[in-house]
Amino acid sequence: MKKLGLFGTLMISIGSMITAGIAILSGVAVNTASTSIIVSIVIAVFLSFLGAVCYTQLSNFVGKDGGVYEYVKETFSVNAGFIGGWLWIFAMLALSAAAATRIPVYITFLANITFSTVVLALISGLFLVVIALIINSRFSFSTKLLAAIVAINALTIILSLYYGIQYVNTATYVLQITSQNYEDTLFGAAVIFLAFSGFAMLSSIRSAIAKPEETMGPAAYLSIAVLEVCYVVFAMLTIAILAHAGLSNNGVFFVEAALTHSPLLLFAVAVLRITALIGLCALCMLSASKTLYSMTNGAELPLPPQKINSSGKPTNEIIVSLVFALLLATLISFNTLVESASAAMLLIFILVSISVLNLIFKKNRKSGTEHLLINNKYFSVVAIVAVLGDLALLLSMSATSIGITFSVLLVSGLYYNYGRVLVLPKNRLNKTTYSPKHSQVREFSS
Repeated sequence: MKKLGLFGTLMISIGSMITAGIAILSGVAVNTASTSIIVSIVIAVFLSFLGAVCYTQLSNFVGKDGGVYEYVKETFSVNAGFIGGWLWIFAMLALSAAAATRIPVYITFLANITFSTVVLALISGLFLVVIALIINSRFSFSTKLLAAIVAINALTIILSLYYGIQYVNTATYVLQITSQNYEDTLFGAAVIFLAFSGFAMLSSIRSAIAKPEETMGPAAYLSIAVLEVCYVVFAMLTIAILAHAGLSNNGVFFVEAALTHSPLLLFAVAVLRITALIGLCALCMLSASKTLYSMTNGAELPLPPQKINSSGKPTNEIIVSLVFALLLATLISFNTLVESASAAMLLIFILVSISVLNLIFKKNRKSGTEHLLINNKYFSVVAIVAVLGDLALLLSMSATSIGITFSVLLVSGLYYNYGRVLVLPKNRLNKTTYSPKHSQVREFSS
């Protein structure tokens, strides 16, 4: 199988989260941060860069396919790894559910029909079921497909640029940015932080990357830089279009609302958004399923014996992911889903940074890792700043989203420490399984 180079790795890192930033997170963040969203993006970029450095160091130290579950488990503690894995599953499924709830609303723009709340929920559920069936088939996220997702989102920005560039007033921006509430700015950074975390997807396909120690880091840093430019341009256009049209921010539909007089542009933007949201929904559900499979393979969940189908997909775990996504989409509002997913991602990267600190101060070394930054005690400054910054963003979020996320953390911790002995048979409870060097679940193919 041909190994992924820098371009393929970069497309995975960008393509996995650009839809979240363009079609979902920018709308939620702009709603609160307003013109200071530019400052919010800069803060999120800085902390994302620190997180990427820490994450790639963990990946290079462990040296195999994995994710936050496997990496934190091996470098910090098994308990923390299990909690990190559950937080990742929750973040991915919350984001998948949020994307699914937006798809039918875009359909209303295309069909010019108003659906009731119940009908919208049924359509969202139907999309989730269809997406689960698709990812359980031979469908795979190739680098070409992810490059197409990047292109689709780029077209959305270009259309917005075509319509909104004439209304951008940079002088007004500078004046308005300085007058914004810092708490709202931090909230905007906390929400948009999630949209820079696509590089974390690379860890599950490390064995498919050519020279991963030399490729993963640059791909992560470049993806953050590219996404920063995309989000800044899109956010500036958002504010400009809203101001010109005299509209309040209607979630992610600001461009569509302003384009109601231009049916062709409205149709193009809506189709592009629906396509990108379907891709985001499928990618997040598959990522959650892969983590569930790793946990089941590690004898830590009371799921049926693993069933990898002929397409290399974990059928049981995809079904479980679908059920959870349906529940989230039905019971929790769109804004709360996005905020909770962002809160979970911040907690994940706090765990990652703490794992790096654990490696530095315990001097837990193994052969072949002498060249890594974790061997330098001054690298602890990077991890400490990352922990404090992520914690500040987390505390700026709503009490509801923090409560939901910490509930996931608490339940997973209680289950691991006390619940496993009640639900797992002794032969599985005492089993020790190590994650393979090469992933058993083919999330991507070239």
